[in-house]
Order: sequence, then C-alpha cells, then structure tokens
Amino acid sequence: MIADAHAHYNDAAFDGVREDIIVNAVRQCGIIVNAGVDEESSRGCALLAERYGGLYAAVGIHPQHRGDVSALAGLCAERKTVAVGETGLDYRDADGSERQRQRELFIAQIQISKSYNLPLVIHCVNAWGDMTDILRRYRPFGIMHGFTGSAEAAAELVRMGMYISFGGRLTYDNAKKAHKALLAVPDDRLLLETDAPFGPAAGRMGERSGWEDLGITAAFAARMRRMTEEDLVKTVNDNTARIYEI
Repeated sequence: MIADAHAHYNDAAFDGVREDIIVNAVRQCGIIVNAGVDEESSRGCALLAERYGGLYAAVGIHPQHRGDVSALAGLCAERKTVAVGETGLDYRDADGSERQRQRELFIAQIQISKSYNLPLVIHCVNAWGDMTDILRRYRPFGIMHGFTGSAEAAAELVRMGMYISFGGRLTYDNAKKAHKALLAVPDDRLLLETDAPFGPAAGRMGERSGWEDLGITAAFAARMRRMTEEDLVKTVNDNTARIYEI
C-alpha cells in the first residue's frame, strides 16, 4: 500500500463511480487525504471521510475559488479532518487585485491552521516570490503539494519545515526540474500523491488519475533516489502518517 497525500475524490470526474473508486483506492493506498477546494467540496470531504476508513479530509479554499474562510473553522474540528487546504497562490492570469485577494485568503487559512494545529496543503503556481515571503513571515507547517519546482526551491521549503509531495507529473521525461528537486528532498520530508483526477503518470496521459499512478510514481522515485521500492514506500507511508498525525 502507498499512502496518497493529496487527492480530490469529490471532483465531478468521479460522479457516478465515486463509491466504488474510493473503496478500491483505500484498499490499495491505506491512507488517502481528500482535499477540498471551496466550502461545498470541503464539507463533502469531511462527510466522505466519516464514511470510509483510511480516507481523511483536508478542508480549504483553493486560490482560484472564493468563499468565507470562517466556514472552515467548524470543519477543522471534525474527527477526520487532518489538514487545512487546498490553499495557496495561483497567479495565472491574475491581476493586481486578484493577487491581493489570494494573499489575504491564504493568510487567513494559515491562521486557521495555526488555531487548530493542523498542517497546510499548499498550491503554488507562478507565485514563488510572494509564497516564500508569506511562508517566512507566518512560519506555518505543512505540505507543498504537486511539486514541480527547482531543487533550490525544494531545499528552501525544507529549511522552512515543509514536506514536499510529488505526483504523476514527476514521471515525465521533460520534468527535469522536478527530477532534480526529488533528489534535494530528504527522506523524512518526501510524500507522494495522485492529485486525482488531475495527475496521471507517464503512460496514462489523458486518463483520470488514481491509485494506479502511485505505483508508477513510487517506482520512478525509487530508481531516481537509488532506493528499493519497498524502502521508498515505507518512507512515504511513515511521512504521510506523521505530518497528518494519522
């Protein structure tokens, strides 16, 4: 079993097959952290977590979504909520006012995570400067998910106390920065994820990602890090349980 540090089983891509998919995914992964992107999906994640052993919830508002962060507070108190997120910054096509809104939304969720002593699940696209400024200022702990940045960026995040999670995109030949970043992450900060349904591994382009991609990603990461796949999986599973306190 390979723990999945980040997925979105509330996404519409799983409508009609969600129950069967989750049951099988939990059987294969053991631990899955299912992340919300707004108030509605976060509530859904909390409800699903109560229904399935091995499934846990991260509740948050994605930077490209809108919502009232105060609604997250009650969800953070739920028994199987293990993180705040998905939150962060995404500056694709974002003007100055939108960037400011995202920063305020992100900081508000950092404060909630601190209030509940929960890790953050962080998304960052085209916003590295502002992201690192905020992380240095507020010093949250958590996970940079779906990492595709540089080795230098990974090392800086680790120095800040963050865990780094890699998904299926790591396995592509053109993901050279991520390959180097993988080698810069110490064993005790490494996580793997599916980002289901958004992160298929090499050879599965265009398909809905899920637990099948974890095996491909783990095998690739083990080769790159010159570890046995068994040792890498144990490392990832231990780290997932530690950061989420599962």
